[in-house]
Amino acid sequence: MILLAFLIKFVAVLMLSLVAIAATTALLGNRVLAIQFFMGPVVYSAKLGHVAIRVGCLPIGGFVEPERHPYDDWSFWKSALSSLAGVAFLLATAAFLAGPGRTMEWLVTGMVKLLLGAWSPLAVGRYHVADGIAFLARASPTESLAGIAMMFTAFNLLPIPALPLGTLILRGIARAARLAADTVERIMVMGAMICLTGWILWIVAALAWMAGK
Repeated sequence: MILLAFLIKFVAVLMLSLVAIAATTALLGNRVLAIQFFMGPVVYSAKLGHVAIRVGCLPIGGFVEPERHPYDDWSFWKSALSSLAGVAFLLATAAFLAGPGRTMEWLVTGMVKLLLGAWSPLAVGRYHVADGIAFLARASPTESLAGIAMMFTAFNLLPIPALPLGTLILRGIARAARLAADTVERIMVMGAMICLTGWILWIVAALAWMAGK
């Protein structure tokens, strides 16, 4: 039941953060063509007005597809607002549900856990999965939702291309160094592969924890 509740809240937080990104992108004058929940090959697709709503087969994130590429004619501050809209929404949600002080504590703790997990993802990941399950078991519904929102926030603030902060840094470097679009795309693909590998290792860690119970 705890894992099911986690998955439901995980999907809810993901959907709300992507909707926040899409709404910010549209408000800044860049038409949204598609919102994809989850990554990988599309298993479901529908239309909501002019926006394509897609669902991928890998529950490890999602993205918003704008009409104009952020490198084309958008100012840097608009790119920044669009990239970080989901993170800002998650921070605001967690602060509202659990208070600003606890939110920042969870953010710092989450960043430390992710960085430690990068050195030994299976061993450290298994420990943190157990720690996370224990937290969900004792936390109230609002606390657990805030905790999941901060987990998303910590992950999205890693400086890896394909994640919001990493993408923003890459955009700044690309503009300053006048990098070719195909070079930027290759870097983004490499970043996406790093994220995918990390998610797979943490899923394996979760399965290893469940097998050990």
